[in-house]
Amino acid sequence: MNFEGHTDWVSGLSVLDDGSLLSWSRDGTLRRWSSDGHELTRFEGHMSWVNGVLCLNDGSLLSWSGDKTLRRWSLDGRTIARFEGHRELVNGALVLDDDSLLSWSWDGTLRRWSHDGHELAHFKGHTNWVNGALVLYDGSILSWSQDNTLRRWSRDGSELACFKGHTNSVHGALVLNDDSLLSWSRDGTLRRWSHDGDELTRFEGHTAEVFYALALNDGSLLSWSWDGTLRRWLPDGTELAVLDTSSADNSAIAVWAHTQQLDVNVLFATWADPSIASSSVAKRNNEVVLYNTTSGETQANFINDANITCLAVLDNKIVVAGDQAGRVLFLRHEGI
Repeated sequence: MNFEGHTDWVSGLSVLDDGSLLSWSRDGTLRRWSSDGHELTRFEGHMSWVNGVLCLNDGSLLSWSGDKTLRRWSLDGRTIARFEGHRELVNGALVLDDDSLLSWSWDGTLRRWSHDGHELAHFKGHTNWVNGALVLYDGSILSWSQDNTLRRWSRDGSELACFKGHTNSVHGALVLNDDSLLSWSRDGTLRRWSHDGDELTRFEGHTAEVFYALALNDGSLLSWSWDGTLRRWLPDGTELAVLDTSSADNSAIAVWAHTQQLDVNVLFATWADPSIASSSVAKRNNEVVLYNTTSGETQANFINDANITCLAVLDNKIVVAGDQAGRVLFLRHEGI
């Protein structure tokens, strides 16, 4: 079945604690649905597309938008607080351990907020839009940007370190087991850093931008690139293995993973979509695929008439897909 309602493509899906489903869209709304297809709540107020949503500890929802604002909502659709200050699209947000909220924007800044919408700190330094941020073990904040740098900040907005070396925009970062930091970039490289901003290792081999990376339990690293390859590395930059995924189906990826003694479930889940809880579901253009995580063989698929934009898996084993036409599709299969 499908839930009609959004008038532009569905940007994201999330399963809430009560089992209902939340969707958000380029039409500027969020919508909460029951698993049997009824719209429970419509959240209206944003004046441009909704980029993301997260659930706060008190049960309220935080959304951020192309209208330069964030909003906090009750589950009945009421706006509890509006967060104004960013001058461009808000690109992301997270909750800090003191329960304050951190957002980042195309205006090149990060901002820290109270739950009622008061700005607590303003992080200035990036010269282009901020792509992401994470909280480090010492409580400081790491951000990365289209300005080719990463920066580390204290909670009050003071810049502690600037990480320079990438020659194009930085797409992501994570913390490794030894507490060093790994970043990846449109320049085709990954780099490992100290917390002071010193480059420790450069990972070279990809010939196009790196769009995702993952640290494995054995300490090795995996990276994905638009050059069509999946590469495995040692932390010292040594390349261990390469798989050309441009001509590889899931079966070939499974065989490669087994030869590398990798966890196939982790590999498939990340390769398909890092936000998916089930490792057996993937999206490809207008197709949803259910596959065997041991062999990689396709068990079932669904062909849509519009591209699939996002996926979620409900507790009752229903796969939910959002598409570019604004629909939310509920798909049931016993093999999930």
